[in-house]
Amino acid sequence: MRGLPETVNGMRMRYITPGVDEWPAQLGDLSGSAPAGLWVRGEANLAELCGRSVAIVGARASTPYGEHVAFEMAEGLSCGGFTVVSGGAVGIDSAAHNAALSGPTPTVAVLAGGLDRCHPAVNDPLFSRIADGGGLLVSEYPPGEHPTRERFLQRNRLIAALSQATVVVEGADRSGARSTVEWATMLGRPVGATPGSVYSAMSRLPHQLIREGKATLVANAADVKELPGLASPPDLGRAADEPINVGVAHEQAQELAPAAAGGVKI
Repeated sequence: MRGLPETVNGMRMRYITPGVDEWPAQLGDLSGSAPAGLWVRGEANLAELCGRSVAIVGARASTPYGEHVAFEMAEGLSCGGFTVVSGGAVGIDSAAHNAALSGPTPTVAVLAGGLDRCHPAVNDPLFSRIADGGGLLVSEYPPGEHPTRERFLQRNRLIAALSQATVVVEGADRSGARSTVEWATMLGRPVGATPGSVYSAMSRLPHQLIREGKATLVANAADVKELPGLASPPDLGRAADEPINVGVAHEQAQELAPAAAGGVKI
């Protein structure tokens, strides 16, 4: 690929493979679906960052309520020493990444295309902050490759595998977050889901997961830390066990009700 060495060196990218110290051992749980290698952008060690990690995923067409909950939850997890893993999309993903960047523990964004042209372009400043702020951008696709629907779905298995648990904050019936949950379940990872307004279409997926017993109800970082199998690192700051401002979240949920009652566009 012409220009690849220059692109890799100029953007501080590298390609890692199984057997190197930086390769996360938990990717082996994917068995035949494990990637042959990963492109990584940033200075941190991927295996170390994902040693204690939680995925926060959800809708692109998120509500203010969902973004508030995702931000508070991710900030609390970061202050509790957990790496927040997500997909770099607008909506819930962006809220989670931004919150983690405000805390002491870096964040990891797993993308569905080459790391030289991160998608979506509107999040370029966010991606730069992640890579320059001690976090990592990760993809199994080389520079120059564009994201596709299939690649987004394939990317979700990496988000689930790199994380000790997956939390869905918001999602419609056919949200891509469902595939992340399915992978997490197949891998034996715990799944959490955050309830929302019954009037909001963005709460349908988490409500369904909770109702069917496929996810544990979680409202904040403290709840997430109680999911089975999560290692508990020392608290690095404020918010790890501090509950979210339920009053604010409730007010935002109430604001959704009139608009949603008239029909919500997905």
